[in-house]
Amino acid sequence: MRFYVLSDLHLDENADVNMLQKTLQELCCRIRAVTPIRETILVVCLGDIANEGNPTGFELAAKLFQLIKDELKDRNVLFDFVPGNHDRVGGDIAPFDAFIAKFGVKHKYTESGAY
Repeated sequence: MRFYVLSDLHLDENADVNMLQKTLQELCCRIRAVTPIRETILVVCLGDIANEGNPTGFELAAKLFQLIKDELKDRNVLFDFVPGNHDRVGGDIAPFDAFIAKFGVKHKYTESGAY
C-alpha cells in the first residue's frame, strides 16, 4: 500500500480551479508511474479542505477528489479524511461528514464525539 497525503487546501470561490486540476493531473501521472497496478493507494487529507467551512470549497473539493479517482481509475484508490478547524460550517461538522461520505468514508465525526 502506498500513502499520499494532502493537507490545508483551504478551498473557496477564489481558488484557481484550472491550476488545481492541472496540478492534480500531474500528481496522478506521477503516482501511476511509481505505483504498480495491483498496489492499493490511500489518499489521506489532513483537514482544512474548505476555507472557513465555505460550502463552495466542499463543492470544489468534491470535484477535485473525483478527478483523482478518475485519473487513477485503473488503481485501487481509497480515501480517508481528518477534519481541520476550517472544515466546520458555523461550528457544525456535518457538512464535512457529507463530503467524505461521497468518497467511501463510513465513519462520521458527528457521531464520534471527537469533534
